[in-house]
Formats: sequence, C-alpha cells, structure tokens
Amino acid sequence: MCLLSHFTFAQNNFTGIYSYSYPVNRSMSDLKPGKEDGGASGELILAKMQGEQYAFWLTVNRGWPSYNNGFICGQINIMNGQARFSQKSDYADGYCILKFTVKAGLIEIISEGSEHCGFGHAVYADGKFRLTKKILNNKYLFASWEGMGEVKKISSEKAILYKDATLLQPTGQYFIKNDQVYTSEVSAKGIRIHYMAKGPKYIYGWISQSDLQKP
Repeated sequence: MCLLSHFTFAQNNFTGIYSYSYPVNRSMSDLKPGKEDGGASGELILAKMQGEQYAFWLTVNRGWPSYNNGFICGQINIMNGQARFSQKSDYADGYCILKFTVKAGLIEIISEGSEHCGFGHAVYADGKFRLTKKILNNKYLFASWEGMGEVKKISSEKAILYKDATLLQPTGQYFIKNDQVYTSEVSAKGIRIHYMAKGPKYIYGWISQSDLQKP
C-alpha cells in the first residue's frame, strides 16, 4: 500500500526514473560470480501528482550472490530540496524512515532503519540515484508494476474518479471508454486505479468496479 508523507521544491518537475548499479562485490562471498551476475542496484520512480506532491516507487537489490531485494512506495512533498518519508512497519515495532535530498539529476536517499521497510536481509534504501529517463508513460509504469495488479480497460462512457474506497467524494476527474488504467486494491464498491496523464502527471483514486471491462 502507498502511504502519504511530505516532500517540496519550487515549481520544478522531478518526474523521472532514477537509478544506480554497481559491479559485483567479490568480498560478499567466497563463491565465484558468473558472467551474468551483477552487483547492487536500485531504481527510483518519481511521478508528479499535483502542486509539489509526488508519488514514488523504490526498488533496491543487494546483487550477487543473494540478490535479496526490497520494494516500497508512497507519496512525498519536496521542500527546499529535502524530503522525509515515514511509515509504520508491518514487520517490526518501528518505522521505515527515508530522507531524500534532491539536486539536478540526482536524488540521494539515506535511511533510518531500513530493516523496518520490509526489505530482504541486508537490503537498504541508501544510495545516490541518477536521472536515467525523464519521460514517464503508462506503458513503462504498467511494466514496472507487473505482478502487483492488472491493466484493465474502462467499459463505461464516463468513469468518475473518487478520492477513496467509499466512492462518496468525486475528484472532478473521469475516464472514458477504452482508457487503460492500472488496478490494484479492491473494496466492496470500488477498485483503486493508477494512470499517467500527459504532462506527465500521475493520477490515482477509485472508480466503481462496474466501470471496468469484464474479463
């Protein structure tokens, strides 16, 4: 589940894909790595929502030999190039706390207690992520989220987007027939969707299950 935190900066758009990768660290094991083996890597996706609010998805991997990995997502607001994300752990009595420092083309993450983020053994969020792709679109995000939800088509002429699962607070936005959206959580009345509009601008919320094309 993606939760809310804070992150702010003056009118810049930091939407993009940031990443890092390192060669194999041979000190990690007495084993000999193969030609296809790689070292630690990480990918950070930032998608502007509204104002200075961003959604983020962070994936990190320890690399050879264990390839333990971790994933976390949330929402942040940029303020003077700094951000702090805090989320209560589902795995321990603590918080997953990530501190972001944003510079041109570079985002550094420093963690306080990555063991509370639900990552694999000895996997940490810490790293310097460099901008590798500025443009985001649905095709890329749908591929990145593969296995965590489904891509579905809108079947109704006008599918109203709501703020939460109760479907009581419309956002003023809507989708039209044959739009493709990414679906995740399901409630009694609705289903949560994710969508990358032109701009690019990340949009998410809830629509009625009846607005989606049946399998």
